Amino acid sequence: MSFANPWAFLALLAIPLLIIIYIIKNKYREDTDPSTYLWELSRKFLKRKNPISRIEHLINLIVQIVCIFCMSFALASPTFTLKGKADNIVFVLDTSASMNLIPQEDNEKGLSRFEQGVEEIRKIASDAKRGSLFTLVSLSDTPEFVCTKVSSLDQFNLYLDSVKASSAASDLSSAIALAQKMYTEEGANLCYLATDQKIEENRLENISLIDVSSSDINYAIPSLSYTYGGGKLSFNAQFISYESDQQIRFYIYVNEKPVSGGGYFTCDLKKGEATPYEKELDISEMGDVDI
Repeated sequence: MSFANPWAFLALLAIPLLIIIYIIKNKYREDTDPSTYLWELSRKFLKRKNPISRIEHLINLIVQIVCIFCMSFALASPTFTLKGKADNIVFVLDTSASMNLIPQEDNEKGLSRFEQGVEEIRKIASDAKRGSLFTLVSLSDTPEFVCTKVSSLDQFNLYLDSVKASSAASDLSSAIALAQKMYTEEGANLCYLATDQKIEENRLENISLIDVSSSDINYAIPSLSYTYGGGKLSFNAQFISYESDQQIRFYIYVNEKPVSGGGYFTCDLKKGEATPYEKELDISEMGDVDI
């Protein structure tokens, strides 16, 4: 069991305050001056028949304590995870440019990082308990819902197959925040993030990482943007190498054709440091462009 709002238990601090008030408050004695002897006898008889009247103040205190505890427990929004119960699973799939890379080591099938992430998600979904719900979020420059709370595994696989890797950067912070929100507010009890980026463990609370990075080569593009006008393309990006200092080579495509006569561009990277890259290209001879 987990709690979405554990701060609500601060209300329990009111319980010792109630007890203190109960102890120190003045005990008033009620006396009645009966007008007749018969009324006096009736009152004594009723007290003997109703012993609860002697502890009614204590019962009142206990009821107040129970009410405070129940309110605190309800406000804390408890989430119960029962053994054998169907799961509510959220998958976040990184579709950024670096996920297109095909690792050379331990990759007999020749799958790209993106394809490896898809296969891992498919395997987890197929092994899920019967009746589980699946939510898929595609992550590039912004996270987008592909499907929400799908109960059919076949339908979920169709949604999964519809997602394609892009050439954009990825906003991991927004994706992690979204997954945390799904866990705490939307009833998800399992969250998975498939990416090739290195993430600090303390940022992955309630999230399981599907790491598709590779030790031989692990690059990422944290940001990517461009402007076009007057036949000139201004290209701005950031590259990062997670494993070692490297020089990377890359191509820029316009109208599905590489610019600069098919030549590649290079950028020297330091391990773990985001390196900015800027380039202005004259593509006026390419006519109408689709970048």
